[in-house]
Amino acid sequence: MNNQPIIESKLLWLIPILLLLIALLPLPYVYYQILRWIVCGCALYIAYEHYQEKMEWNKLVITFTAIAILYIPIGAIHLFKEIWAVLNILTVVVFGYDCKTKRSSLNDKQGKEE
Repeated sequence: MNNQPIIESKLLWLIPILLLLIALLPLPYVYYQILRWIVCGCALYIAYEHYQEKMEWNKLVITFTAIAILYIPIGAIHLFKEIWAVLNILTVVVFGYDCKTKRSSLNDKQGKEE
């Protein structure tokens, strides 16, 4: 059993990335509703973790909070499909960038502990 903390797991970033890329296809509306819950939840958790690291509102905290607000499932923001496609790609880039930088900082910490 893997007892790895959730913030150290790539799944917190990879699941939203995969779902956002799939969302570029024409799919039933229910898929986009589920997507909102998952992206919003992951973005909120990542924003919270970034805040806990430095106890301040830095760029990543604000960015992931904005993503959570954009994808909030209750009182959803309704935009044209083309606009959502661009927003989905930008969100993928943000999640991917954060995953890469977070993973490299975790590897640096583990290297120093050894």
